[in-house]
Amino acid sequence: MKYFSRHIEFETLVRRAEAVASFDEAQAVHLADCKTCVSQMRKLENFFSVAKTEPATVPQFVTANLLNIYQQPKHAEKKSLAKRLFGSLVFDDWRPEFAVQERLSFLETRQLLYRADGYEIDLRLTFSNGKCQVSGQIFPDCAVGVIKIFSDSTTAQIDLNEHCEFVLPLIEEGIYNLQAEMSGETIEIESLSLLQ
Repeated sequence: MKYFSRHIEFETLVRRAEAVASFDEAQAVHLADCKTCVSQMRKLENFFSVAKTEPATVPQFVTANLLNIYQQPKHAEKKSLAKRLFGSLVFDDWRPEFAVQERLSFLETRQLLYRADGYEIDLRLTFSNGKCQVSGQIFPDCAVGVIKIFSDSTTAQIDLNEHCEFVLPLIEEGIYNLQAEMSGETIEIESLSLLQ
């Protein structure tokens, strides 16, 4: 029997926690011996349990507390000044493989999660009449910062609050770049689609 030397992929744990897939024998053996995977599995099961009782979108603080996926890695290196980081998409609740759209969001709302070095950027896109409002939070919390979204024709900017949260004004649907500037670091998300 094959034993997993690496942790079980997050997407596999999500599908199992939703009861849309089951573990194969090797994954089950790994799960029995791996505290990290067991911990993530329990958090996901709790998350989906709460999601079933919520009437609409699960609040961001519930997502952060239950999944605990926004923590900075324990051995992350200190970041140098004027560092430019690029975010990569790791979760999109409109992608079919996650299959959570009907339970966790209205059709007009989309949740995206990006990672950039030791940061997590949780975005909520809310669509209305050809416009989109971008809100979210950056983890771990930062002392001060500014977030900006822009295209060739539109720019919107706002300060991050003390919990690194933000709510940008409504903008026309389209393709944008998003930048978060915090303590000498810039996180960039390029070609962010704000299209319903």
